[in-house]
Amino acid sequence: MFVEELLDPEADSPPADYKFQCVAGHVIHAIFIYARGRTARSQRIDRDGTINTAKRRNKLYAPGDAYQKPPEWDAMVAIADTLSRDFMMVRVDMYLTGGRILIGELTLWSAGGFLRNGTPVNPAHLSRLDFTAHRPPLIPELERTRSRFTLYPSAPRPRR
Repeated sequence: MFVEELLDPEADSPPADYKFQCVAGHVIHAIFIYARGRTARSQRIDRDGTINTAKRRNKLYAPGDAYQKPPEWDAMVAIADTLSRDFMMVRVDMYLTGGRILIGELTLWSAGGFLRNGTPVNPAHLSRLDFTAHRPPLIPELERTRSRFTLYPSAPRPRR
């Protein structure tokens, strides 16, 4: 089950996702993702809540233009700063629905560590994790789930 389904049950797509990239307890930037389940779009947002217009390649999402700084932005940044304080690098995911800030997850490695986004620095050297005890990604499990939204290309869409 995807939690996004329960956040706004009347909506025809999941709520927008704010992914705060944090280093040592400090938000560096956020990715605003919306229209997932259709043609997902994203925008990079600076810490101060302004749109970062630098051209960056993103293979996962089409460029977006719907972002508007929400009144809750400063509180969201403060929450991400606090939650990331004990981590060298972490992504803090949040949703904003009905004026409520909801925490989605804390992610140490985007896309399970398999995301290749053109970043010139490989963050693997920041970790002392044992990569020899490898477990397969969960995506095969997700492919067998049913969701109201097609968040993953291979996930079957349920009949209504």
